[in-house]
Amino acid sequence: MGQRLPIRWVVNVLTAVAVVAISLSHVTIADDAEEIDLSVYYGFKDLEIFKLEQRSHSMLPGDFNHDGLTDLALVDNSHSRIDLLIQRQAPTDKDEPATDADVNQIEEHWRFKHEKIPVDREVSALTVGDFNGDGRTDLAYFGEPDRLIVRFQSESPLWDQKREVRLADVEGQSWGIAAGDLNHDGRDDIAVLGKQVTYVIHQTEPGEFATPVVIRNTAERVGLAMIGDLDGDGRNDLFYMAGDGDERSASARLQNESGNLGPEIRFELEDIRGLILYDLVEGAGKEVVTIDGTTGRVRVAQFSRESDLRGELDVRLVQYGFGESGSSKGRDLATGDLNGDGLTDVVVTDPRAAQLIVFLQHPNFGLDLGTAYPSFLGVEQIRVSDIDGDGNAEVFVLSNEEKSIGYCQFENGRLSFPQALPVTGEPVAFEMADLDRDGIEELLYLWEPQRKKFALNRLTRQTDGDWKTDLSGNDTEYGSLSNEPTYMQKLDANQDGMPDFLLLSSNGRAPTLLVTDADGVPRVAETSGGLQLGDVERGAVFSGKLGEPVTLVAQENFARNVLLDEENRWQVLDQYNPVESDAKIKGVATLDLDGQPGNELVLIDTGVNKLRIFRKEGELYQPWEQVDLGSFPYIAAEVADLNADGRDDLLIFGEQRFLTLYAGQRPPELKDVMTFESKLDDVFLNDLAAGDLNGDGEPDIAAFDLRKHNVEIITPRGDQLAHGINFKVFDEKSFSRRGGGGAQPREGVVADVTGDGLNDLILLVHDRVLVYPQDDGNSSDAEQGTD
Repeated sequence: MGQRLPIRWVVNVLTAVAVVAISLSHVTIADDAEEIDLSVYYGFKDLEIFKLEQRSHSMLPGDFNHDGLTDLALVDNSHSRIDLLIQRQAPTDKDEPATDADVNQIEEHWRFKHEKIPVDREVSALTVGDFNGDGRTDLAYFGEPDRLIVRFQSESPLWDQKREVRLADVEGQSWGIAAGDLNHDGRDDIAVLGKQVTYVIHQTEPGEFATPVVIRNTAERVGLAMIGDLDGDGRNDLFYMAGDGDERSASARLQNESGNLGPEIRFELEDIRGLILYDLVEGAGKEVVTIDGTTGRVRVAQFSRESDLRGELDVRLVQYGFGESGSSKGRDLATGDLNGDGLTDVVVTDPRAAQLIVFLQHPNFGLDLGTAYPSFLGVEQIRVSDIDGDGNAEVFVLSNEEKSIGYCQFENGRLSFPQALPVTGEPVAFEMADLDRDGIEELLYLWEPQRKKFALNRLTRQTDGDWKTDLSGNDTEYGSLSNEPTYMQKLDANQDGMPDFLLLSSNGRAPTLLVTDADGVPRVAETSGGLQLGDVERGAVFSGKLGEPVTLVAQENFARNVLLDEENRWQVLDQYNPVESDAKIKGVATLDLDGQPGNELVLIDTGVNKLRIFRKEGELYQPWEQVDLGSFPYIAAEVADLNADGRDDLLIFGEQRFLTLYAGQRPPELKDVMTFESKLDDVFLNDLAAGDLNGDGEPDIAAFDLRKHNVEIITPRGDQLAHGINFKVFDEKSFSRRGGGGAQPREGVVADVTGDGLNDLILLVHDRVLVYPQDDGNSSDAEQGTD
C-alpha cells in the first residue's frame, strides 16, 4: 500500500437534515502484532450535498449522457420519475446561491445537473446496462404491477425510446431485477425475480429481446438479485436470496457451458444483513461479502470447487423448482430415460396447470431446468416405463378429474399429449409391474365397479399396438377395502422376486397390501395380528438394498427394515433410531454415498430438517453424517443416476421443488476467506459498498452503522481484514424533533463521480445524496498535518 500524507479534515457544519460533522478515529489492529494506524492512508475533500426526496431509492452509478463521466440514477416515486444526477466538471453561472436563502438551508453543490425522466408507473426496482449494443448505458426498471420497461439512452436527453415486456406475478421489490450477460454472448440481459418464477430476458439483436426464459423458483420468496462471475469460469451467474418461512439463504444459479443457468445451490449464509458481490481477493470470481446477522462480523466468502474425496460426504443439496401446487397430494414424480440417450430424466406433474414438466438430463451438466408440456387436467399420478422395449420410456398418467389413464412419449423433441387408454370404469390408482415375467411391464389399475367396491385390472400392450385387458374377474375383485385407497405403490413385501402392492389412502387408515401369488395374481393379504405398518404415507416406504433387497418403512421417530413372512405377518429385521428426541422420520432411502462397498441408509428427518446418514460399522448401521435439509415439505424419495457419473444419486421430492444429493460430485460451496469484527462500541453494521477508497489500487469495504450512523472503512491486509478509518455521517440529536435519524445511511456506492480518476464514496441519507470526494493526498484545499 502506497504511503499517503495525513489530512486534517475540512468539515462542513450542517443542520437538521444532513451531515453535521465528520469525526475520525482509528482502532489498534493488533493480535500480538505491531499497532498500525491505517487512517493516515485515507482522506476526503469537502463534503458535497444534493437534495432529492425521502423516498429516493435504488442509487446506481453509470454514464447517462455518454460523456465518459460517471453519473448517478435514482428512483423517485413521490414525483413519478427517475432522477439523473449528471456529473459536471465545473460550476456555471446558474449555480450561484440565492441571496434570500433561509439561514438553515443547505446549499446544493454544483457537481451535478439534475435531469428528470418521467415514468407512468410506480418503480420498484432499477438496473442499468447496454441493452441495444450502442455502447451507451441504458435504464431498465420494473413498473408496477407487471411491466419491465427498458429506456434507451440516445443522443437526445429525452429518453423517449423504450421497450416494454409484460411479466406476470412479479411482486415489486427493491433490487428485484439485475442486468448482465447471462448466456455468454457479449450482450447484457435482464433477470427479474417473480413470485413463482424468475424471468431471464435475453438480448438477441441490439435492442431486441427474446421471449422471457422462465425458471421456476424453488422457494416461497426470492429477492436481492445480483449478477456476476462467482466461480471464476468467465461466465456470469445469478445470485439472490431464497426464503421459506422464517429461513433466508444465499443462493446461486451458475451459468453452464451451454450458456444456460443451472439449478439452484443454497449456501450456509442464512442470517445476514448487508450483502454485495465484489472481487476482493485472488482466486475464483467475485467474493460474497456479507454482514453476519448474529455476530455483526463482516464475512468475505469465496466459491470453492473441491474434488470429490473418497469416503467424504457431499454436503450441498442442489434444488430444482417446478412451482406451487394447491396441495402436496396434487403432485407426483417419476424417473426414467425418456429420450433414449441412456440418461435418466425426471418428469413432474402439475395438475392445476394441466401440464407435465420434463427435466432432461444432459451429459455435460446434468438435469436441465425443466420444460412444461400440456397434459390431462388434474394429473396426480405418474409412472415411467419402457413398454415396447425400444429404449425410450413412455410416460403414463392418471387423471381423476378426467377419469382417464393415458400415455405419452418423447418424440420430435417434445413430450406428446397423452393418448387415453381403454380402461374400465373410473380408475382411482395405478402402477406399472411385470407380472408375467416377460421383461416388459404391464399397467395395473384399481377401479370401483360399485361405490366403495374395488377391483384390479391389467392392461398389456400387444405387438400390434393394441391393449389387452385381463386379470378382471373374481380373483381381483376385492370388494370393500377399509382404507378406500387413492394411490398404488409397488414393493416386494416378502422378497420372493414378485411385485406386491400397497394401496394407500389419505384417510388416516393403514394401507391394504396386495401380495402377488405364483400365478401372477395380486391378492389381498390379511395382516391382522403382529406388527402393522400403521398409517404410512406414500413417501414412507422405500424398496432398496442393504446388501440384500430390503423394504424400509419410516415410522414416527425411526425407520424399520421389514419383511412379510409366510403367514402374512410383518417382521422387523432391523430398526434405525436417530439420537434426537425431536426427530420425525418421514422418508428413507438407500444408496452408496461414500464410494466404499455397500449402501448407506438415509433417514429424512423433517422434525429437525436434516438428512441423517447411517453407515454400516461391523454388523450395525450407525449414524455417520448429517445434511441440512432446511424447511422442506417432503413427499417422496427416488434414487437414480442424475449426473451421468455411473453412481446413483438421491432425489428428494417436495411440494414446490425437488432436491438432489449427488453421490459422486461436490457442488461449489462458499468458504470464508476473511472476516472482520469491528472494535467500535455499540455498532450495528447493516449494509456495505466496495471499491478502492484510497487510490492504492486495492479494494476497500465501506460498512454502514445504522445505530450511530457511522461509516467504517475496512481494508484487506494479507489474509485479514483490518480497520482503516471511521467517521460519523450525522448526529442523532439533529433529528430528535422528527423521531430520530432512522436507519441511515440506507444506500451507498463507490464510484468516481468527480472526474478525477479516484473513486468517491456516495451515500443516500434521508433526502440527500452525500458525496465524499476522495483526496489524492496532494490537494491544495486540504490542510496537511496531524490531529
